[in-house]
Amino acid sequence: GRPCGEEGSQRKEVVLSHETAVNMLHLGPDLGSLDFMGAQMGLGVFVAVCGKNRVACHQAANDGFRGLFLVCFWGPDRGKGIVVTSNGDNAAVAMICEIALEIMLIEGWQGVDYRPRSVFAEHAAMKQEEHVNRGVKDLLLSRFLPDLPDKHQSRCGDPVDAFSKLSLCSPAAVMIHRCNNQRFARAENLFSPLVPVFDPLAFGNDGKIMDSWETQRHQEAEFDFVEFSISTGDKPADFDLIHVSTIYHDGNHASHCQLDVRDDSDRRSSERWVPVLPFTSLDGHSSHWFKVCPHRGRLFRLRNYPDGGISRLGLYQSEEVLRALVELSASRAEVLQRRDMFPNASALQSFLCNGSNGGQSLRLRFPFEIGNEQKPLVVADGMQGVAGGTVPPLQSSSGGRWGGGDGGRSGEDDPRRLAVRRAWSAVRAGEEVDIAGELYGGRVLAASNQHYGPAARLLAPEAPLGMHDGFESKRSRQPGHFEEATIALGPPGFSGCDPRELRIMVDFTYFVNNNPREVEILGGELPSGQPSLVDVNWQVIVPRTFVKPYRGNKIVFPITTTSSGHGLLPAKVSVLLIRVFPDGGLNRVRALSMASPALLDEIATLGLRRCS
Repeated sequence: GRPCGEEGSQRKEVVLSHETAVNMLHLGPDLGSLDFMGAQMGLGVFVAVCGKNRVACHQAANDGFRGLFLVCFWGPDRGKGIVVTSNGDNAAVAMICEIALEIMLIEGWQGVDYRPRSVFAEHAAMKQEEHVNRGVKDLLLSRFLPDLPDKHQSRCGDPVDAFSKLSLCSPAAVMIHRCNNQRFARAENLFSPLVPVFDPLAFGNDGKIMDSWETQRHQEAEFDFVEFSISTGDKPADFDLIHVSTIYHDGNHASHCQLDVRDDSDRRSSERWVPVLPFTSLDGHSSHWFKVCPHRGRLFRLRNYPDGGISRLGLYQSEEVLRALVELSASRAEVLQRRDMFPNASALQSFLCNGSNGGQSLRLRFPFEIGNEQKPLVVADGMQGVAGGTVPPLQSSSGGRWGGGDGGRSGEDDPRRLAVRRAWSAVRAGEEVDIAGELYGGRVLAASNQHYGPAARLLAPEAPLGMHDGFESKRSRQPGHFEEATIALGPPGFSGCDPRELRIMVDFTYFVNNNPREVEILGGELPSGQPSLVDVNWQVIVPRTFVKPYRGNKIVFPITTTSSGHGLLPAKVSVLLIRVFPDGGLNRVRALSMASPALLDEIATLGLRRCS
């Protein structure tokens, strides 16, 4: 921050809050700044991708003055920054960029192409406001390398797809021109000649490494896309059969796709995309074959609606595929038994033998699962929690319970009880404690969808290890959809606390491309006797809040009557309901409260704290 206010002792250092900084650096939809400046728009700043670095930047231009600042806020060069100013006009732009580039070279910034280039040439017809932006883009920001997800590493002996030599989309023939999003997995994988593989242990900087094209969740645009050309000599590519595979994507697959084509040799049609495969639904973990009327083209655009994964794309001539299938049946029948290549070879052959042209499709789900089926929620060493069900007491590994009707004194020797007692005994009055944490007796009681990660990990005391270490649901496609997890505060028998004493922290550390769009938190009090979640009078304590800017970060919600959104708060809360809209993942939830003497006394009455 910089000094402001009165001179002398009245001066203060003004620093941007965490919330302000996060929102300034959040990227909204691209409205043309990538073409104009070579960087995306934040709030009051541009944000440029520089390999694994993210760089906040802005140019300056007044009469007789030019300037530029660059600050790396994310990545291996985080904390480095450059400010260059000059008392020149347009001619100073090249000097400023050259100085900035030299400083980056000396300081060892990563993600920059330092090779010599031709000097930016000003054009007389260029508008005055374009000189600085175009100069910075062409001379400096165009040197910043793209940030692609970790590449899937094929291994020697990986099987080759039986039809790969017949596809017009061979890696040697395809050139990708534009792709608006490939945050999870690279678009180049669409055209791999190898059979897709799935490694459940392969994780990289951007999450799960997939042998496919996969985009991030909750894009602002209607669809994601990849534009590519096919080199087939003098003539455009001819095809009448399209294959789209979503193998190993189930719950995170693109719900629809569309393939557009154009022939850039015909100037009259070069600006018009023609849909050859119209807007079409896709199934998860499936092989899709589409017959289309014979088409030809050089430029193609695959649309991915609204986001998600597509594993392979193939363009064929149906007669060649049928001929190859017949030859396989005669000479290499064992290949047809590969279920990751042919879910049902006879169904495919029958489909191809059908003489109809265009409008026909075949959908075949691969006959094996990939480990993403919904996982049961295990609460407290073996008890299953079901939404709306009775709150389960903690249970020991030997079957004995603690936290029953005797105020939590049964099962005195239970290891879980002893661990919680040790944790509470170490807390001193006035210290902040996470009363939702499993270390202090908190439990996840129910969760709606745990397709990729168990909700129980939300309360783990240690820092998260990855995307798998948290609560993550599959991608939803229904308007108004949300997922939720219910958390009991403190150990069994705890009566709750005043919500105004809480700060709720939500941690998205490893959810960079798939954190929720919004979060809402409700609080309530479990009734006495035989408590059931259906009897809780839920009240909003944190209204729906846009949290997309906090990807890979944390957000803290102090609870006040203002924060609730309607001026009312429950008198006490002993359970929290965390809702994420429309879906996504979070690593941890902390309910932080000051340990008052009254709180510690109640824990002591439950036999979970040594009296001092």
